[in-house]
Amino acid sequence: MLRQNNKRLLYLLIWVAIGGLCIREVPPLIHLQSAKTALARRELSRADALLRRCQNSWLCGHESHLLSVRSAALAGEWQKAEALLRKTTQTGKRTQLEDALLMFRSGDTSRAETWLIASEDLLGDTQVVDLLEALIDGAVRDRDPELAQSCLGLWTQMTGIEPDSGDGNAAARSKLAAWQGDLTWSMADVAIEFFRRAVELEPRNESAELKLAILLIEYDCAEARRRLRVLAQKSPDLGVIRLQLAGCERELGNFEVASQLLDVLLKQNPADVPVLLERGQLSLDESKLDEAEEWLRKAEKQEPGNRAVLRSLARCLQLAGRVEEAAGYRRKATP
Repeated sequence: MLRQNNKRLLYLLIWVAIGGLCIREVPPLIHLQSAKTALARRELSRADALLRRCQNSWLCGHESHLLSVRSAALAGEWQKAEALLRKTTQTGKRTQLEDALLMFRSGDTSRAETWLIASEDLLGDTQVVDLLEALIDGAVRDRDPELAQSCLGLWTQMTGIEPDSGDGNAAARSKLAAWQGDLTWSMADVAIEFFRRAVELEPRNESAELKLAILLIEYDCAEARRRLRVLAQKSPDLGVIRLQLAGCERELGNFEVASQLLDVLLKQNPADVPVLLERGQLSLDESKLDEAEEWLRKAEKQEPGNRAVLRSLARCLQLAGRVEEAAGYRRKATP
């Protein structure tokens, strides 16, 4: 009888432990699903906050880690995304998929066809859509409109979302409008309307909101600053937002505010070329030519062939009266 009671007690303890584990793991699973929804609509700040709540979960910690890789890539934080992927402790199909998504989204699309053929039997419709979205983003980044349009055509077939249709998921239609904005970027007035449409369809699409703000800097700096400040409040650690906000403040003549924003970014990464370039341009606008040249030389050292840096150096040297040297840099900057 005692042995039987001990067995019952053991079974009871096991069930209590299992029940406690299940109860503890329910919130992370809910957070994980909500994070996936946030990523789908490109609400990256909320996705990151939700994924942080899942990172210590026994059931979904690995998946939340991989989705953090995706979120960093969507935000354009390539070094962070790669570092997170390297920290992955598990291998397998799921990790391979996220590795491919990062590779394609970064603009390395050369192996896309080979990878897709080799993995055809392993992919479901959801994974194919994820890959197409990464390829569209990567093709846009790599300035390959033909590949982007091709993948976009496949994406619309699989999702049923058409450019001129009012039907379908608002988040998906918002992404489509944003991609149309990407593909018409050189026609700023057209691109702005596409990004406005994207934000109108899904106000939480932070990627579209950021691109809209960047385009508006040249046309309506006050509106651009308002939008960037909202984004900065949501994602205070996202450097690209603060960089664009610094550029906006410079355009508005708020040199001290711009300088403070850039100094924080340079403290985090002293070799960041876009930040060094913006710091040099700020010094140029302040007519501090020696200081401007110093910043721009640092940027040139990191990326000697960067045309934006070379053009700014040419302008700096011209203003300093070093005409021949300026002409040499203009030649270097010419394609």
